Amino acid sequence: MITAALSTIEPARTLVDLRDNINAAHADYQSQSISALARARECGELLIEAKAAVAKGRWLAWIKANIKCTPRTCQYYVAVAKHWAELGDQYETVSHLTLKSAIKMLRPEKPSGRISPEEFNSPEYQRLRKFCIEAIQRAPWQQQKELIDRDRREADEITMRVRKLQAKASRLRSCAAGRGRKLEAALQAEFEKQA
Repeated sequence: MITAALSTIEPARTLVDLRDNINAAHADYQSQSISALARARECGELLIEAKAAVAKGRWLAWIKANIKCTPRTCQYYVAVAKHWAELGDQYETVSHLTLKSAIKMLRPEKPSGRISPEEFNSPEYQRLRKFCIEAIQRAPWQQQKELIDRDRREADEITMRVRKLQAKASRLRSCAAGRGRKLEAALQAEFEKQA
């Protein structure tokens, strides 16, 4: 009984065996001698098994050195193998599903950018919309406030400069007035001497 169970277990495949099987599956996929997507799935399963056997960090180098297809194609094969159950429903209804169409079906749909009426009327969307409108309304006021504050700072600086210049002018006037009186007194004294 035990020997019968052991005889049904497959021996562990070597990387050389896996490489040969992957390349054969890829060649069959390209020639489409059997169902293309089923062959892509088989290739993906073999790649998953090979990846487990390859040393960590050496996977891409191993693919480039041993496999006849591109690393991107290998990724597609692995994706088909991993998501075969998801593709199963659509695969049975579509007679000739290609690898590219299977990969498209596995990718999530990109949002159209348009909002459905249900989304538009949702409380979350309305809250977000209100916040955005308020932010837009605040933005010009904030800019105006910043401009007003800047103008006030500039006006204060100019006022300080004017006051400093006025003080300096006043000192110069008083100095000139004092010198003018001294000069007038000196001229008066000179005039009196000559007279």
